[in-house]
Amino acid sequence: MPKKKDIAEASDTGSEVLIEDAIRERAHQLFEERGFEHGHDLDDWLQAEAEIASKKSPDRVDKPKTENELVVA
Repeated sequence: MPKKKDIAEASDTGSEVLIEDAIRERAHQLFEERGFEHGHDLDDWLQAEAEIASKKSPDRVDKPKTENELVVA
């Protein structure tokens, strides 16, 4: 039977694979949007990575408008 640590590591790896797949798909979309112009693969990858990371990050919390109000964006 696998240890709990092994299962957790496997699920982390699975998440990383899903994230990488999403980045790869978005980078290809950017390549398509540019009309399949070569030479921008790194730019596309980094932009896709940034977009996916911003979607994955927790909601941004703004400063309260008043002392008793909390705004979640």
